[in-house]
Amino acid sequence: MMTGAVVTDSLPLTTDIETACDAYAVLVFTPAGKYRRRVFLSLHSATAAMQRALVKGQPARIVLCRLVPVTADLELDGRWTA
Repeated sequence: MMTGAVVTDSLPLTTDIETACDAYAVLVFTPAGKYRRRVFLSLHSATAAMQRALVKGQPARIVLCRLVPVTADLELDGRWTA
């Protein structure tokens, strides 16, 4: 059990959400002409995934993406979230 930890259900109002919304998508192209997408939150992890694909002989590329928060009316664990 952790002591001194504070758990909140929402982000503090002072949090700059836009700075936390960067992501990297790794696109791995298949021989059938399609692609698989994987999203990573750090450039290091995305680069490692791309290198693994390239070592296997699969063409791959990294695309910098911006995640955009949206409002959704979902009930999770009996609580409504916005």
